Amino acid sequence: MTNSARILLPGLVPNLRDVGELTTRDGGLLRSRRLLRTSALAQLSAPAVEALAGLVGPALYVDLRTDAEIAQDGAPTELIRQGWSWERLPLMDKLVSDTDATAGASLRRYRRHLSVYLATARRLVPLLGERTVVVGCTLGRDRTGLMVALLLRWLRVRRADIIEDFTLSNQCLQAGWHLLPPHWTSSAHARAPVHGWVCASVLETLDGLERGPGAVPTPRMPVEHLVRERG
Repeated sequence: MTNSARILLPGLVPNLRDVGELTTRDGGLLRSRRLLRTSALAQLSAPAVEALAGLVGPALYVDLRTDAEIAQDGAPTELIRQGWSWERLPLMDKLVSDTDATAGASLRRYRRHLSVYLATARRLVPLLGERTVVVGCTLGRDRTGLMVALLLRWLRVRRADIIEDFTLSNQCLQAGWHLLPPHWTSSAHARAPVHGWVCASVLETLDGLERGPGAVPTPRMPVEHLVRERG
């Protein structure tokens, strides 16, 4: 599946895409419609809600937004009315003092909060299975990007594919910028692109941690539900 085929409902839901059909290092393929990633599923138009519910059925929305973000932008009420479940795993990796939006600053921030990302990703793993799981933060790029990169790494997806998926948010958000609320796009952090080398550096950091003393083993992934054989 090409990147363009994995991008879903581009005129309705910004940065919504399927990680299905990415290739694992064992030669398998991720199953389609099992793990999706997105911008926040709040303030969606009625056509977007209807199209999304029709596309994936009664999915589980794993929301990485904080209490403050939900208070400002709301809950996914209309999707819940469509039979969706809503699981909150709040994740915040920016302080008020984090005004530097450069790639180097992003890498330092990811590394500083890596233990929080890993703990949150481990809480997410048991939620994965036969039904569709949709992971999102506000823009669906930074927190969601690194969270999904961790999951893909644990699923043994090829490193190049993980990095390519991470940076695909730049294209998706540029195309759907007009659909986003203005207060989501006004900051320097929101306008700054993500960089593949930043993702690669975080993954290399994890490689080192897992080889070092006191390394924490990789969680058991439900591969029987998420990976299929090629062909």
